[in-house]
Order: sequence, then C-alpha cells, then structure tokens
Amino acid sequence: MQRRAAYDVVVLGGGPAGCVIASRLSEDPSTSVCLIEAGPDHGAYEEGRWPDDLLYANELATSHDWGVAGGWSSWRAKVIGGCSAHNGCFIAWGPPADFDRWEDAGNDGWSAATLEPYRRRALTELRVRPSRIDDLEPFMRAGLEAAVEIGLPLLSDFDDPEILDGAAPILVNAVGDVRWNAAFAYLDPARERGNLTIIADALVDRLRLAGDQATGAFIRVDGEEVEIVADAFVLTAGAYGSPAILLRSGVGPANDLRGMGIVVNRDLPGVGRNLVDHPRTDVAFRPTDDLLVQTADHIARRPGRAQTLIKARSDRCLPDAWDLHVVMRVRPTFSDGATPDPEGPVAHLYVHVLDPVARGRVRIASSDPSALPVVEHGFLTDVEGHDRASMIDGVGLARRLAGTRALAGLVREELVPGPLGETELTAHLTGTVGGYWHPVGTCKMGRAGDPLAVVDARGLLRGYDNVWIADASIFPSIPRANTLLPVIAVAERMAELLAER
Repeated sequence: MQRRAAYDVVVLGGGPAGCVIASRLSEDPSTSVCLIEAGPDHGAYEEGRWPDDLLYANELATSHDWGVAGGWSSWRAKVIGGCSAHNGCFIAWGPPADFDRWEDAGNDGWSAATLEPYRRRALTELRVRPSRIDDLEPFMRAGLEAAVEIGLPLLSDFDDPEILDGAAPILVNAVGDVRWNAAFAYLDPARERGNLTIIADALVDRLRLAGDQATGAFIRVDGEEVEIVADAFVLTAGAYGSPAILLRSGVGPANDLRGMGIVVNRDLPGVGRNLVDHPRTDVAFRPTDDLLVQTADHIARRPGRAQTLIKARSDRCLPDAWDLHVVMRVRPTFSDGATPDPEGPVAHLYVHVLDPVARGRVRIASSDPSALPVVEHGFLTDVEGHDRASMIDGVGLARRLAGTRALAGLVREELVPGPLGETELTAHLTGTVGGYWHPVGTCKMGRAGDPLAVVDARGLLRGYDNVWIADASIFPSIPRANTLLPVIAVAERMAELLAER
C-alpha cells in the first residue's frame, strides 16, 4: 500500500458539491486541498477534451454512468463534475418554506433567507440564463399555450413563491447548447493553483478512523490501495456514494455492519436511511406526423438549451406551495419498454411528485468498494397512499394538457397509461414509477436527539471532529425543485463553514 503526502483537506467525490468545496477552500493559498474523483477528469473546458455527449445540453448523457441497479432512475455520473455533467440543466429553487423547515427541524443557519446569497452566487457561477422561447421544441412551445388554456398562468419567474402554479421556459445552466457543468464553473478557475491537487480515476473505499478522528482515506488507483492523509475530510460523493463510504468505514447501523463483517466504529442508524427522490410517471401520446417533422427540423438547427416546465398543485398540496412538475418532450422512451412503441419518438408528459412522503434506503451488499451500493428508492410505498394519489392527480393534469386545442394537431391517442380503471392505473403506477434524478437525505442534518441524524448543522459527522459531509445527502427533506441549484448553494455555504473551522 502506498501512502500519499498529507493535505490540509481531502474532498472525497468530484461531483457538483466537491467541485465547489475544492475550489472555495483552495482560494486560501495556505490551505492544501486534494479532490478525489472515481471517474475521469477531462480537463478544463478550453482544452477541448470533453466528450461531445457530456457537452451537448439538449440531450441527457449516459456514457459515464455508474451503473447502479434500478434503470434510469438511478443514473449517476462517474466523472469530474458529477451529475452536472450529464443532466438536463434545469435550474429551479422551490418555495422558501422548503428551506425554512430545515431550520425548523433544528438546523440553525439553514433558512431560506440564510441560503439566499448562496443561491444568487450559484446562479452567477453556473452561468444560468433563461430558456429562449424560440429555442423551445415545438411540443414544449405548444405546452405553454396548453397551460394557459387550462387556466395556468404564463410565468416570468418560475420560482416566484407567491405564484403557486404556472408554466415557463425554465432557467438553464447552459452556454448556448453547451452544458455548463460544475467543473467548468468552479474547478477551471482553480486548476492552476499550486495548493489544489485533483486525483481522478480513484475509487474511494473508506476512512481510517481512530476515536473521534479520521486520519486517512483509502482509495484505489490502478488496482492499488493508496492512503491519503489529511487534517480534515469532506465527503461529497452524493446521496448514494457518501453513505456507502461511511458504511465501509464502519459508521452506520451496527447490526447491519456486523452482518457484513465490518468493524463498527460508530453506531449511526441514520446512515443510508431517509432516501427521497421525486417520483415520476410518464403519460405518453402518439405524436402526429406533423409534430415529428417540426421537431426534427427544429433539432437540426441545433438551438440553445431550452425547456418548458409546468408547476401545479395536487388535491393534497399544502397551501403555501406547489407539488407537481410536468416536463414535456418528444423522444424515444427511457421507460424500459413501458410504451408499446419504445423504438420510435413519443410525445411524453412526465409527471413528478415534488413533496413525497415515502422514504427509501441506500445500503451496501459488500465491504468491497467496487461493489455498487444497493439503492431501494421506496417510491409510492407510503402507507396512506399520499404519493400515489398525488401522482394520479398529475396524470389527470397531463391529460388535460393533452386535450387542449394547443396540442390538438400534435398528439393522437394516449399510449401510456391508456384507458385503465382505478385498480389497473394504481398497479401501472406502482410497477413503472421512476425518479427525477434528485436523490437526497441519506446522511441527513438534524439535532442531537434525532435518531436518524448523521451530521449536525455544520455538516460535521456525529462523533467525529474532522469529518464533514457537504452534498445532497445532508438535506433533511427534499425541496420542491430540481436539486442542482440547491446542492451548489448548500456546498457554497458549507465551504464557508469549513473555512471557519
């Protein structure tokens, strides 16, 4: 086993949060920072070495996917920049109440008002811009008209917390049709700093723990185990990766760890628990030939990244917010054959429930770091059926949109779920439900008396003096929004807290 030179701070995971933490902490020339990423580092944007699919913002990319079981709901990017390098570039925030409830749960300093300057900073760094209406695909553009036709307002600010439903061309982190990921935004300006080291293609295994301290991190490089020594360790491996690292380090539910032959360093039952994502279903229609021609002609012009997003309220929605997103797209299906014509383009209205009750879990099946974590999403498993009922309301909303004059010449018969009775519809949703790629919560922040709390309000791991977590896994609950912007804002705030440690 090799032993690398010591650093002041080691950041474990090169996704969006890791890029922010490494960049901000290395602004202090007296602080040596090492960022470790399991996937490749394609260098600075201006060097021109990034694969085309990771750059092209108008289509999701899967070339660097981790391969976690569970289909497209479990897609996670194994590359510097993480999921910001292969996602849909949606930028949204959610109502203030979503963040205020983090503070109400005992996490001082995490209110919407406290996070606001970090949100604004993230918008600037990610080069966020509005979608241009002219860049919207024809189906998306017609969706704006359809929303107005059924009584939803056309919004100038999608995130306006005073307006609880409506449609808008969403904000995107794209420069033209280039996906502007967190590595471009945060690492590129820092790459020449002598105090920043980036180690790519290095799989994080576990921490070496002794008492209330971590003294090293074990990683695998070219099949060889290497120990990285540091004064402080920051986990930024995401909602799947960060709990897996802790579990392999002997931090988690004691009985589970003993069952795998892992020495228990700290019994923390909440590690891997509280997994939540926005559940999704697909209401799909056969497109008309005219829509297919219009769409092909539009795409051929390579427009800038643009997307219509609709927010709405189910019958169970709380009075201060919205709880549904509808996304529109003409494309081949990702739904593993759920549509009768999976090879051809389909007019999709994807429905997402934004305030789900159900919770899942991330666990490990082995202490081997090359064995991927086991993700149990738990979609639609809440006993009272809240999430399923909200999703059914969303299906009804999608059908109302499809029945408007605005879409009359663009879609034909409904392919999925089709004319099903209540029992059959419930079974269909249960069998085909997926996610919105927004997993959070598996190392949640919480007060000392919270049995599922893994970190405190400073992001400090319970029972340790020099281990922090600074990614989506610490979210106590999920915002009613796409999570890239909240992740970046949280990491910006965590970077300041770490600098003051």
